[in-house]
Amino acid sequence: MSIVLILDCSKSIGSDFAALQESAIKFVSTLASKVSKNGNVHLGLIGFSTMKNTQTVVPLQPLNASTAPEIIDAISNMRLGTANGTALYYAMHKGVEMIDNYVETLRINDGEIYDGSSIISFTDGYDNSSIDPSIGLPNDDDDMLRTPYFNYLKRNILTQTPNGKPLDSYL
Repeated sequence: MSIVLILDCSKSIGSDFAALQESAIKFVSTLASKVSKNGNVHLGLIGFSTMKNTQTVVPLQPLNASTAPEIIDAISNMRLGTANGTALYYAMHKGVEMIDNYVETLRINDGEIYDGSSIISFTDGYDNSSIDPSIGLPNDDDDMLRTPYFNYLKRNILTQTPNGKPLDSYL
């Protein structure tokens, strides 16, 4: 299975940023020690605040004893941003793109079954800055739960089925 962790580094997280990092590290450690000893779980990491400050911190890769410490170090070295804005929908969209691109290249050996993909977002709030005119989605609504970007994400992105399996999203 493939998992992309999406970590909110926006200014609004404030003092909760250390707890967010701790939770993400515990998640990776548990997953690596109990589930993915052979690298059968693939993990990537995206950090975000505004759209401009959304970046791939760790590309999707097999999670195992040698990669887990690198991913944990990457989480530990992430810093709280100084920009106001939470582009959660944009970061989720980038996570789905990461999964789609990776799963297309994933070689599944005979006898193996691909179980699916998940996006797990760690955030303190709701999106207030995802605007993407390049896909025809300006933000023209003050209620962020009804923005064009949210609806686009819900209809077109989170319904993807990489390798024919469902894409789950957890917040």
